[in-house]
Order: sequence, then structure tokens, then C-alpha cells
Amino acid sequence: MAGLQDKIAVFEDDNEFFLANGGDFASTVILKPAPLDPRFGELPAIEHVCMHLAAAVGIPAAKTRLLHVPEPVLLVQRFDRRRSADGRVERLHIIDACQALGLTPELKYERAYGDQDAVKHLRDGASMQQLFGLAAIGTSPLEMQSQLLDRVIFNVLIGNTDAHGKNWSFFIERHPGLLRLAPAYDLVDVEAVADEHMSTSFAMGIGDAFHLDELGAFQWASMALECALAPRQLATRIRALSTRLPKALKDSRPMLEEQGVPPALLDAMAARLQHRCEFIAKHASLIPQVSPEDLM
Repeated sequence: MAGLQDKIAVFEDDNEFFLANGGDFASTVILKPAPLDPRFGELPAIEHVCMHLAAAVGIPAAKTRLLHVPEPVLLVQRFDRRRSADGRVERLHIIDACQALGLTPELKYERAYGDQDAVKHLRDGASMQQLFGLAAIGTSPLEMQSQLLDRVIFNVLIGNTDAHGKNWSFFIERHPGLLRLAPAYDLVDVEAVADEHMSTSFAMGIGDAFHLDELGAFQWASMALECALAPRQLATRIRALSTRLPKALKDSRPMLEEQGVPPALLDAMAARLQHRCEFIAKHASLIPQVSPEDLM
């Protein structure tokens, strides 16, 4: 399957896996093994934790579980599949944000040409403003706007800087042209695996911020203006998620350890999560105080 990480789509039946192709056969799960590079060996566990945290705070996400063979493998249940009454697998029609926006895959990052000084001002790729603009053709525009907002904040708090235009998907509804936001997927604490050769810039800028240390009340308020969001709503959701996420990870820890997530990895993820939540939350109350005139 496409993407940076190795993965394969398979059909699962009674805990057995089969290759499926054509006709009435379709894959139902995606298997993502640990990369051969030992630096990324914990990637399946990291993604599993992040996906679990999303569901724990009310963000619909693809269901995952960890397998050990004995190396860790992440199993992701496909949300674009449905079993019919006779047991056949039905494919559901989804598109990603780049497809919805008419952008090529090369434009999945807002800074499509890179972060280098010579080109970082060129922001031709998928952006927050474009993403939130898709809510206008949602089956319930206000609901989709709220769902998008929670997911953007969540991505910042868990360190998922790689939420590019191919990592947002939408169901195509029966009413022509209407979209419904699909569950979240590919949620990863990028900092956990990043090295000096990997970019940790936000896939889409928040205002003009592309890094956590650039992200203050002014940048959040700028995003709110661009995306037609209420600043008070934005501040309220930041405070709520910043409070709930560290507790959700703490409460889930015994279960995650039982599922094979290493305790040392959970310690490191919890420390980074707490830092981000405290950093982001301290700016929340200032967002509604930013004057719209100052943003023009």
C-alpha cells in the first residue's frame, strides 16, 4: 500500500489472514509491521497508543490492536469496509482531503516544496483554511467543523505533525457532493521517532506557525479567523483536551502495558504529552483577547 511505512491490506477471518483481490473479496484490515530500521522499532506501539487516546477523548478513530510475531505488528481495522448479511465485504466510498480539494498528492503538505528558507514561504499545498472549507459541503457543516477542530488540537497535543492532506478522509454520502468526516488514522507522536534528518514541521500551518514553539494565542486566533471558527470555542476545546489527554493516558496505562506497549515508551510519551498540553493550555485564555484588527 502507498505511504512511507510498509503495510499490507489483508482479509481477516477468525483470526486468520488472507490476501484478497477482486470480485466479492476485499481486505478488511491493514497490517503495519515494525520497520527494519531499529530507530523505528516502536512505531506500531506508538501509533496504537495515539489511536487509543483519540477514541478515549471522543475522537472517532480506526480500531487498532497490537500483534507480536514476535516483532510488533499493528493491525488497523478498515473503516471503509462493511460486512453484508451474507458475509461479503462491501467497499465504502471515501476520498482524502487532497482529492476533495482537487490537489495532487505532491501538494499534501502546505509547504509543498519543503521547509528550506528559499521555499518555505510558498504555501501552495493543503491548508487549514482549505480543510475547514470542506465543512461547507458536509452533511452537517457545524458538526464537521467541530470534529475537524478537535482533531487539529488533538494532533498538536500528541505531536502528530504529519497530519497532511492524505491523512484526512471523508465518506461520500448518497446525496451528491456531500461529505462526512471519516475516522482518524495514522496518528503518531512524530517526536518519538524523529531524528535530525526528519522534519517535525506541522503538515499544515496554524496561522503562520509550523512548530510547537511558534504556536501562541496570536497564531491560534489567526487560524480561527481564516477558518471561520469562534475564538472562544477554540479556547474552550484546547483547555478541555489539554486536561483530558494526560488523564486518559494515565487511566489507560495498565491496559496498554498488558497489550504489549513497553513501560519506558509510555513514560516518554506521557512526559512529552504533559509538556505539550501545559504549553498549549497556557495560551488558550488569551485567544479570544486577540483583536481581529491585529490579524488583518
